[in-house]
Amino acid sequence: MRNDYIYKNILSMRFYCIFFLIFIITNTIAQIPNTDIFKISIIKKGKNWIMSDTVINCTQRIGYDNQPGITDTGFLYSSIKDSLQSEIWYYDFGSCDKKQITNTDEAEYSPRYTNRNTISCVRVERDGITQNFYDYNKDGTPKQLLVGNQDTVGYYQELPNNRVAFFLLNAGKSDLYIYDLQSHNKKLVSNNIGRCMSFHNGKLYFVDKSRNDNWFICTYDIHHGYITKVVPTVMNSEDFIFIDAKTIVMGQKSALYYYNMKKPYTPWNLLKDYNTQGIQNIKRLAYSNGNFLLCADDAP
Repeated sequence: MRNDYIYKNILSMRFYCIFFLIFIITNTIAQIPNTDIFKISIIKKGKNWIMSDTVINCTQRIGYDNQPGITDTGFLYSSIKDSLQSEIWYYDFGSCDKKQITNTDEAEYSPRYTNRNTISCVRVERDGITQNFYDYNKDGTPKQLLVGNQDTVGYYQELPNNRVAFFLLNAGKSDLYIYDLQSHNKKLVSNNIGRCMSFHNGKLYFVDKSRNDNWFICTYDIHHGYITKVVPTVMNSEDFIFIDAKTIVMGQKSALYYYNMKKPYTPWNLLKDYNTQGIQNIKRLAYSNGNFLLCADDAP
């Protein structure tokens, strides 16, 4: 009788452990953002940009697929498929095939091909807290730690002469630093910035979020060290791309807007609204010269 009692208690404990594990996994899955990456054709006719009426959902699944880094033949992106961590995947434009690049115990975000013949990314270490800047080989194996230890890297933009612009997390703040990969010296440029950065026409573009009610796209001159305001962002948006020398695109909800820097102090203009195509909340953007753009739809 006593053995039966012990056995029943063991079975009961196992049942509750399994139930608790299922609860944790289910709750974790529920917390993961449901995002997809869409491809939209765009061409320029004369002075006007023409966007396709239809979109292609490249990832099309329940789960996290985000942070596209475009190439000539496809794009790298971050994907969470097991509800536990992010891996780097590749989408091929020609075949529409998807290929897993990394398979690690860490989580990789913001993958980009580099002129070092590597894939750069932000790697969240096994403790789930530490975030470092890494180079990976193209086969998905880690190559070297570039920046880490004392700095918590959030986002980045590579610059000429072995320099990188970093969105660093410091005591709850997001600060912009320029980091030299050879000397390991870093310079504080600005406080309270957005996650999006772009190196364009010899200048670093970023979003100044120091005022909650008035965000600005700004430039930082990497040679002379001064900051210039360009234009207020689309309301509550911080992701942007350039589609030519003077045209910036941002998203808000289901719509894309453009701003012509040749016409300062003019408002943002509607480029296209994709509400009827199932896009609800445009976030990350990427552009392939003269062909199409990618947008990540962060559906609520």
